[in-house]
Amino acid sequence: ASNRLHSFQSLHGLNKLPALRSLSLSDPHYGDNPVCRLCNYQTYLLCQLPALIYLDTIELTSTNKQVADTTLIKKRMYYNMRIKTIKRNVTNCVRKARACFTDHVHYTNFNLNALMRELSDLEKELHLETLPPSAATLSSLPNLPNNALAIKRDCIAQYIKEKMTVLHSMTAAFHSLVATLALLSEKTIRRLVLELNTGGNIRLEDGTSADVWYTSCVDLVKSRAFVADLHVFGVRDVHVLRVARINNRYLRNRFQERMDQVLDGPDDHVKENVTKRGVTVKDSAAAATAKTGDGRVLENALEYLFYSQPPILDHMATPGGVTMREQEHAVECGLRAVDEYAGVADGGIKLSNSLAALDLPRLATALHVKGTNRIDPTELVPFDAFGWDTPTELTLPMRSAYRRGDWRLPPGVVLIAKVFLGHTRQVPSMSKLTQVQQEYAADGGDLQCLQVTKPTDPKQKCYFVLDEALILPEYLVEYEYTTSTTTPMSSCCRDGMGGPDKLAIDTTLKPDTEALQDMGEAFALTDAFYNKYKLTFAEPLLEQHLLEDRSKGLIQMDPAIARRHAVMGHNAAAAAITPAFILETSRQQDLTLMVELNLTSCGLKSLHGFIACPLVHLEMLVLSFNEIRRIECLDGLVALRVLDLGYNILRGIDNVTGLAALQSLLLNNNLLYRFDDVQPLSHLHLHTLDMRNNAICDAKRYRLHVLQRLPQLHTLDMAPVTKTELDTAMKLCTALTPLKIWTGSRLGNTRQRGVVSTLDLFQATYGKKKRPTSTRTQNATTFDQDATMFDEDGAWWSEVDELHVNHELLTQLTHLDRLTQLRVASFSDNDIAYIDGLGMCTRMEELEL
Repeated sequence: ASNRLHSFQSLHGLNKLPALRSLSLSDPHYGDNPVCRLCNYQTYLLCQLPALIYLDTIELTSTNKQVADTTLIKKRMYYNMRIKTIKRNVTNCVRKARACFTDHVHYTNFNLNALMRELSDLEKELHLETLPPSAATLSSLPNLPNNALAIKRDCIAQYIKEKMTVLHSMTAAFHSLVATLALLSEKTIRRLVLELNTGGNIRLEDGTSADVWYTSCVDLVKSRAFVADLHVFGVRDVHVLRVARINNRYLRNRFQERMDQVLDGPDDHVKENVTKRGVTVKDSAAAATAKTGDGRVLENALEYLFYSQPPILDHMATPGGVTMREQEHAVECGLRAVDEYAGVADGGIKLSNSLAALDLPRLATALHVKGTNRIDPTELVPFDAFGWDTPTELTLPMRSAYRRGDWRLPPGVVLIAKVFLGHTRQVPSMSKLTQVQQEYAADGGDLQCLQVTKPTDPKQKCYFVLDEALILPEYLVEYEYTTSTTTPMSSCCRDGMGGPDKLAIDTTLKPDTEALQDMGEAFALTDAFYNKYKLTFAEPLLEQHLLEDRSKGLIQMDPAIARRHAVMGHNAAAAAITPAFILETSRQQDLTLMVELNLTSCGLKSLHGFIACPLVHLEMLVLSFNEIRRIECLDGLVALRVLDLGYNILRGIDNVTGLAALQSLLLNNNLLYRFDDVQPLSHLHLHTLDMRNNAICDAKRYRLHVLQRLPQLHTLDMAPVTKTELDTAMKLCTALTPLKIWTGSRLGNTRQRGVVSTLDLFQATYGKKKRPTSTRTQNATTFDQDATMFDEDGAWWSEVDELHVNHELLTQLTHLDRLTQLRVASFSDNDIAYIDGLGMCTRMEELEL
């Protein structure tokens, strides 16, 4: 009794005491714990400690235990039902989007195949036109207008390029949608599990336009956005996407108690009046402040302020997207103590009445990281005060990233908190924050907040609160900015969240009210994708099997080329490559002088004949639209630079390592299915690789896996390889490393499963290094070596009881032999082919693969 146990999670250690019969957390003579004032306190303890006889000096009856067990069973059934419903709805959303995506891809490829065949024949005819007149007279298309073939080829090539651009854009949108739906599902499930585990004392409620508090939050964000200050980033407006109301009983009780302590004073000095926000202010505190003359002011009113994590933490993330922002961490545990932010924030917990004051550093940091393509804490710390004391001006890396045009304003998440400012001191500039804080700490003064006013706008203020208990998180707001050149697509998607009738386009998605509340955003995003990429036919059964009008028109465009049949015709015995056959097909005279050879649509089944052909100067070989099963006998083509084997029946990539000069390899529309075939290509100097429409393309993160093995590529599947994409591929980790285990674990139920906060991850990454120096403080100290630091050989291995590593493309599971206390493990949505050490996990109760 009379301690500071504040949550049910802090009582989990009692489960290790099976003989416990009497427990006293509250005593009339000594006092109680904060946990005793939570809802369902008795029910929770009776379920966790069934052998308990006395609780808080009161004898428990069998009826109490029976009611508690019944309540727990009902609650578990209810939350399990909601969780299963969420998973089912997400699966239906993915299925609907995948069906739309697959139909669009198949129909596009159906048209592209016909166009590619026509383009291949055009290239062959154009090559024949370049030959000497004696050979060109054998062409099947005499007396053509000048450049007619070239014009038709260019038209078809341009249309193919346009179709591929749309196809790549749709593919990226589909994969992004699937990843977003997975994260939404996990986030919503985490909220429900948190609500269950805390007995309903921590609960998040999503708002709609029908809720008064939702409208108030939207108005508050828009009125305090100060969008004009963000003009340097091209911001035009702010759109609120989602608002969640936070109900945390412990934090609310702590806030009220701490506020009463600050306001506590002799009864004869208490003011009779009450401020408009219902806070009683003591005259004694104001009088004492007036006498000190040190500039402190006891604020008489509560303030609603914005909080966002320090900008450097926005770039702390694990590949699986399981990192939790500090705003989300505050929902469960409240804001941390000031000293825990050492190295990422100086002067106190930064809040502001201006959204721009928080977002200018966030956007500047994001743009700087995009421009430099690295995360250096020493470079990012100075951006904490970006645009505050001096006019906003982009740095050289920012301008470079902005000019490239591949940067978009990242969406934001802000915490709206009720704050009691208490004794507040005005500070002239941010450079004086640490100095003032140290002075009051040395004098033992009672100071709760430091206030800084923006020099160019007195309306905008930043508050550096020194007591985390005086901050009560109340709303979590997700929002995005729009510019003059973009439209708020995300908000447009969410406009459909007003009712089920606007969401379900077909009979596969008919969410009820509860499902709409849990996963309304998922339904809206899925329908937005469906509406954008769905195929519309007047007569679906007929038109989906016919070429679209533009493709048909390009193929029938003059000059029309008669379809070439196999050169070998009906003579199957002649289906072999010989010097005579190559000379006849290419209509040239000397194999040793041949530079290009086009054998498309020749009915070839084997390449064995190339071994007898001295094609020592051949640079381009086209073998598309044949029936080739294996790559062989090409070692003699020492000058070969381009090899086209598209539209064949290859099942592997063999015998190409000897082609030292090869730069472009086209293997689209074959039967390739193994990443092991791609690895030998790393020894070549390839810059172009096309493997579209192979079974290997259906693998998860196909492009990243290929780029990880072939980082020298410039073009993959007719799409340029971006620097960001290449960097992501090179950082792709497919093994279960100790750091990945640490970030995805739960140690004795001390934190949410599979989730680590950005601050914990930052300290684990940079904690053993020297703290970045801030231009404001010019102080260099080291991080506190607290328990959140990652140590590969630490004692935390024996404390891990849950491990969740999902959606991270793991190919092998290792280090499991060190997790002797592991009870629950989840490795869903990976590419696991090898598991080692699982036999040592003797306490395993649940394994999800």
